[in-house]
Amino acid sequence: MTPPISAVLLAHTHSALFEKVLESINWCDETIVVLSTPHPELETFLSKTTAKVFFRELEGFGPQKQFAMAQASHDWILSIDSDEVVSSDLRNNIKKRFEEKDRPLPAAFSLKRKLFFCGKPLRFSGTLTQPLRLFDRHLARMSSDKVHEFIKTEGPCEHLKGELLHFSYESFNDYLTKFNRYTSLAAEELLQKGVQTNLLFIWIRFPLLFVRRYFFQLGFFDGGAGFTWCFFSALYSSVKYLKLWDLHKKSKAS
Repeated sequence: MTPPISAVLLAHTHSALFEKVLESINWCDETIVVLSTPHPELETFLSKTTAKVFFRELEGFGPQKQFAMAQASHDWILSIDSDEVVSSDLRNNIKKRFEEKDRPLPAAFSLKRKLFFCGKPLRFSGTLTQPLRLFDRHLARMSSDKVHEFIKTEGPCEHLKGELLHFSYESFNDYLTKFNRYTSLAAEELLQKGVQTNLLFIWIRFPLLFVRRYFFQLGFFDGGAGFTWCFFSALYSSVKYLKLWDLHKKSKAS
């Protein structure tokens, strides 16, 4: 028999994109959705689907996804974000691989993720990643990072063809909102880990990261959207450490 798959994701707002996300995983045997705050419109929409809905206060994306995985009924987990759409090619390749009888399944599969920035697909700028997103939870686990959580496994991994379409930022304003939220969470996590920083380190990171993304990772081929992405991606790291520096300053003053 083909191993059943539980799709798990976190949800924050209701939108046409979120409906498309759920539609792209309706072939999975089960869908687990975790909400961090009450959202009447989203709850009403989810009540009309077969998704199993849970509530838990957000303490970080890693712990939140660990909780979501714990609610799943099946061992194979497809972990996606609420702004990621499973393409038809990826869906078909997952089904095809799981139906193979002559090859055992690995511990996890990596998937090609394609980023759309303010409606424009980026082909360069360091955005084409292949994260582990489909895995056997007995052989792999979610990290506890508050931001940029990832799957850890020591077992064998394979790559599946097809794309996971990442529509992360609907507008530049949406990007800035997430930018502020994620840098704050990342700074808090660094503080808990006892990481130290200084102003020289903070500001020297920006030009180095920008040059790396825009020139060495060919961000200039992505046009104006590529320049904007590379600029703010590089700035993200400096702002994260600047917020950490501020947290240390506040802790010493108290």
